[in-house]
Amino acid sequence: MTPHFWPYAEGKRFSAYRGPVLLAYRTQENAHFQFTPGAFAAAKPADADALTALQVHAADGTPVLFTDYYSAGKDGGSFASWLAAAGPLPAPAGIIWQSR
Repeated sequence: MTPHFWPYAEGKRFSAYRGPVLLAYRTQENAHFQFTPGAFAAAKPADADALTALQVHAADGTPVLFTDYYSAGKDGGSFASWLAAAGPLPAPAGIIWQSR
C-alpha cells in the first residue's frame, strides 16, 4: 500500500499512514527520532505482535519498528504517531489532509 502523510505544525511534524492504517512506534523501546517521508516508501515488513508491522529507518539510519496505532498502545506503554520531520514533506498529492 502507498504511504500517505498528514502534516502538522507547519510541516515540522507529520503522521504516516499505510493505506488507511495510522502508524506509530513505541517510545519506551526507542528514543525520539526524525523521519523523512521517503523512509516509509522503503519500509520493509517486520515480524511483530501487531496487525501491521514495518521496519522504517530514521533519518540517522536507526531501524525503528512501526506498528498500527492500536498495537503500539495496546499494552499501555508510551508511543508516538506524530513524527518529527527531518526534511520537507511530499507534494500535496501525497498528503491526505492539511490544516489551514
